[in-house]
Amino acid sequence: MKTYNVKYKGIETYTAQLQEQLTKEFFAKRQFVTGKDILEFTPIPQINFFMLKSLLLAWEQEIEKVKSPFFDFDHPSVQEVLTEFKNTLSHHIKVKEKSFNTLLYNAIYDALELVFNPNEYLCTHFIAGKDVQTVDIETLRGSLKYLKINAFLIESCIQNFEDEGTVQRYKAEKYIDTIYQKSQGNLHDPIAFVDELNKMMPASLDMFLEESYEESHAAEYGMASTDSSTKSFFDDIGNDALPTRNETFKEEETGPTVADALAEQNKRTSFSLNQKIRFRKELFNDEKDVFEEVIRECDRHTDFDTTLDYLMINFAGRYGWDEDSDVFVEFIDVLMKRYE
Repeated sequence: MKTYNVKYKGIETYTAQLQEQLTKEFFAKRQFVTGKDILEFTPIPQINFFMLKSLLLAWEQEIEKVKSPFFDFDHPSVQEVLTEFKNTLSHHIKVKEKSFNTLLYNAIYDALELVFNPNEYLCTHFIAGKDVQTVDIETLRGSLKYLKINAFLIESCIQNFEDEGTVQRYKAEKYIDTIYQKSQGNLHDPIAFVDELNKMMPASLDMFLEESYEESHAAEYGMASTDSSTKSFFDDIGNDALPTRNETFKEEETGPTVADALAEQNKRTSFSLNQKIRFRKELFNDEKDVFEEVIRECDRHTDFDTTLDYLMINFAGRYGWDEDSDVFVEFIDVLMKRYE
């Protein structure tokens, strides 16, 4: 069966070209980038927030260098002043071109990997860490503000383990993999993401995916908290995507979990990444708008016979479908399961 594997060399090439183009355009008029500039640097929020995530990590590492073994940095009064200093400093972000090039390159690359290989990316960059075998749930929750794509995988993991406080890394990875396998239809649409990239520089799915006739298994696989009169720049960003313990993740005992909601949503027409690309290319002549309208219309139908009549009358002749072909049979099989 034809499948599509991630083409990492293509991701690297596109990332380098886009990074060069964007920085060249920006620094032709400006000498440095501010925090506000980063938030709005590209039309894709995930790229911008990945830059902020990397910047925060570098910022915290630099602040740690201030500490000396000859002074008590844990004293409350020292912590208060240090926090005030860090928060004030965070409002004066100033990144010059040489440093920004790396920041932007990594953010573009990571965003592409998150879209085309979300399971492995999240397990590697959000769950795992150097020599880390235990995942702290509150720390994981804090990382959500930087995740704008496929965040439901991490949200579900947090909800499942939040009462434990911490969880073994292998358990968290296994749980995310389970949700990933069950929720293919809820993943961020790579086709839509490529459309967003096209607003900045020409892109196509073929740049990031390659056809294969083998089943792809590529995707299987702190600062002190004190009161301060000055809030950190990093505290304010993305708070709409950062639920508290008693909001998104804390359900009534009889209420649905994130996993339950995803399972219910998947009763609707849903395709895996490979299926979505294959069906659109081979059955709808790679016409994105037509394919999406077909899926919306199928979801409005309440029985399989109505759906099949709609497809055969409107599209079978138009696109010359072969009813005995593997791709047609698979497409109809997925739709049939929608009504079971």
